[in-house]
Amino acid sequence: MSTPAPADRCVCCEALRKRLQEAQKDHSTQTKCHKKNPADDLICPITRELPCVPVIAMDGRTYEEEAIKTYFSTQHAKSAPIRSPITNEPMGNALLRAPHIKSLISTLIENDALQGDLAKTWQEKVQEVKEKEAWLEKAHEGFVLAMLKVAEGYSRGVHGFEKDRPKAYRWYQKSHDAGSVKGTARVGEFLVKGLGVQRSFPLGMMYLGQTAKAGSDLAAYLLGHAFAEGKYGMPVNEREAIFWLQKCLGACAHSHMKSVTKVKAKGLLSQLLDEQNHAAGEE
Repeated sequence: MSTPAPADRCVCCEALRKRLQEAQKDHSTQTKCHKKNPADDLICPITRELPCVPVIAMDGRTYEEEAIKTYFSTQHAKSAPIRSPITNEPMGNALLRAPHIKSLISTLIENDALQGDLAKTWQEKVQEVKEKEAWLEKAHEGFVLAMLKVAEGYSRGVHGFEKDRPKAYRWYQKSHDAGSVKGTARVGEFLVKGLGVQRSFPLGMMYLGQTAKAGSDLAAYLLGHAFAEGKYGMPVNEREAIFWLQKCLGACAHSHMKSVTKVKAKGLLSQLLDEQNHAAGEE
């Protein structure tokens, strides 16, 4: 698919801009039988939102790059031929970057020709993308905090990152290599749970043990949980479980346990202490 010449882009963008402005102007007087809003030409058919990274696919439609790539991956996983998600006609998977579409959207929003929730959501996402790229740049430069931020983004699908556990593990590994206790604890967690990496209880528990002693509340919780329920290759050991659960809920040098995890830790510790007191009373 050939790239439109710059002159063609200008003509195309100007024509689309005029159509959109006319549609916005006449919107209040249009009936239910009004013509299709030209803004639909800018909306990604998959996300139903204005694309932050617009690309043109071989069916001639504009898509959010990540959305259409995910669609292609899904089709490949099914060993199915690539078909347009709109027309269902066969199509290739080549994509053409369309920065002129992003520029057009930006111009329309700045001039109030495009308003409402679509415009607001687009502006928020563009800002999120900028922040994501800034964190990635700092992470590649070797900043440990940025490495942890990027890893968390890929792990949970937040901060503008798509959920990708293998990528998350690699960034946690980089932060571990850079000497981060929090990063090492997360590497241990990923290893014992098999998140984005082949499961390894011995190696994972070694990292969790090291970082729990170094003051990671998350590592201490995972050790307590492991001893309480006999998880991750560890034997059930009530005394060890109580010790590590109390430690994770105390003052830790490296606090990175989520609030929901703290609630679980408190509940599990309370249960173990009740069982311990009950057993002592029977004696």
